[in-house]
Amino acid sequence: MTSTREVQTLAQVLNDFRLNSFHAERLTQFIGDSDIIEGHIRTGMVQLIDAAIDLEELDQGDQVKRLQKSVPDFIDLEHKYSSQKETIQKIKQKSLQSGGTKDMIKDYEDEIHKEEDEYNSLSAKQKYGENEFMSEFKQAVWNVKHPNEEMPENEEVEEEDGGDDDDVIVSSTKRSLTCPLTTTWFEDPVTSYDCKHTFSKKPIVNMIRARHGIVQCPNPGCNKTWKMGCFFQDTLMERRVGRAKMIVEEAKNREFYDVE
Repeated sequence: MTSTREVQTLAQVLNDFRLNSFHAERLTQFIGDSDIIEGHIRTGMVQLIDAAIDLEELDQGDQVKRLQKSVPDFIDLEHKYSSQKETIQKIKQKSLQSGGTKDMIKDYEDEIHKEEDEYNSLSAKQKYGENEFMSEFKQAVWNVKHPNEEMPENEEVEEEDGGDDDDVIVSSTKRSLTCPLTTTWFEDPVTSYDCKHTFSKKPIVNMIRARHGIVQCPNPGCNKTWKMGCFFQDTLMERRVGRAKMIVEEAKNREFYDVE
């Protein structure tokens, strides 16, 4: 008899439970955890590129292709955690605006399933063809054997699952290599987990500290905010800047010797 009353009481508690705005604020901790995981994924991406460069230098083309086939796995994984973070942010915002939510787990699962369906409906070209990491991988490998040549505008990549698209067209990405805050080469570049904009670390950190720990993204038209811990060390951008500087320096040296 006592057991029945306890079960009924528990059912009532569960039925009456509501995730209120106080609880919603604590969801920020989960977002921070996702940022840490995304950082580890980015580190793995950089290590994959480094390994591919070493293998290309050793003329191990087959091994490079094997590594390339794992690139979509990294892209999918990064997208997964990014989607989870965005979903948690949506639930948090919804709870704050409405005063609470009845079933957070259902809200979360509904949003996640919706996002997964949308992502899975994309072709390999749409998911990977213009992805920054895929482009960076191809560019890094290309540079080993063609240091002074521009990579073709579109590179074909064999699709991993052998689906309808036999080849994924990878476009070379065009991103500015200068910091919007200093208008000079990026130095120690950092990129936001949220809006993906990039700045040199020193000026953006100084700006955050000067504005009491939080500042609107300085990129024109962006309404996202920057604060300590919301960004990662962008080693891919750092690599791009290093390569661009090398090309400029080589061009200067050629001009010097031409004059001589």
